Amino acid sequence: MPTEQEIGGFKQKVDNVLQSTRGLFVSIPGFRAEVVQQFDGRGANIILMDGRDLTFILEGRIDLHDALQYKIERASRDGKVFCPLHEMGC
Repeated sequence: MPTEQEIGGFKQKVDNVLQSTRGLFVSIPGFRAEVVQQFDGRGANIILMDGRDLTFILEGRIDLHDALQYKIERASRDGKVFCPLHEMGC
């Protein structure tokens, strides 16, 4: 599972490009809750995807575009960088 430093380094790269840029960090084994909490907050410009999310997409339960849109909306509205797709009933 990625560490806070690894995700923080990625976020810093995203922060240094255009303001409207979002970054997608994929970790097949998932994320520890305490690491995710470090990046939650309004205006989150990164979103996280785990292996279960990726499986939902590859199995055709949800379209990639729809999955990303859901995650971006939750990040923008609620400041949540990780919103598992199974929570939306895929």
